[in-house]
Amino acid sequence: MRVPFLRLAIACLLSSMLATPLLADTLITLVRNGAGELPVEYRDADNLRIGRDDAPNWYLTVDGKDFVIMASPDGSKRFAMNMDEFLARDDAPPGVEPDLESFTATRADRQETIQGVNGQVYLINGQGRSWELVLTEDDTVAAVTEAVYGAEIRMARMSGQAASAQPLASELALARSLGAAGILRGQLYTLAGMSQEEALSDERFRLASDTMVIKDWKEMQDAYH
Repeated sequence: MRVPFLRLAIACLLSSMLATPLLADTLITLVRNGAGELPVEYRDADNLRIGRDDAPNWYLTVDGKDFVIMASPDGSKRFAMNMDEFLARDDAPPGVEPDLESFTATRADRQETIQGVNGQVYLINGQGRSWELVLTEDDTVAAVTEAVYGAEIRMARMSGQAASAQPLASELALARSLGAAGILRGQLYTLAGMSQEEALSDERFRLASDTMVIKDWKEMQDAYH
């Protein structure tokens, strides 16, 4: 009797697996204060897409390599620059380190659930500002936070405007120091949507065939003509 029962159990398990869609990718929407919604397509920490396809620039992480994708002024050409490689150059613009000593973080006696994810509320004060920071240890939210904040911080530095990303750098550093890098709600971004979907096309996490990979701004300018 044991063999038929085992076969039946295996058959039921396989049937259940086949009937349930394989959820592999996550669609996330962030709201940036004063700048509308920012879509994120997340497969894992090494493969994700940040921003809209029709935006002047957006970000793509491919197998752990972080690219900024840019369109020419007339939209006829698309360029990709590896941000980490550019910033590793000897002549790369300098960055700005966050000054954590200028802030105090007080753990509030309450938690907050945003889009089904529970987070701890902290009260942040410093540099003439005060705000609430809601943090979670959720792996997906943490990875997306690191990617989105990191992309904007890198892009500001690449453009020679590292100081403009100081609020992002400070908030990300605060989250890390508090032991929960996933930001559900802060002074800049709020999680507005999070849903798991059937696997997106692999092409969403690859450089398009018509994208020209460049090393620096001069190479992009030369390619315009």
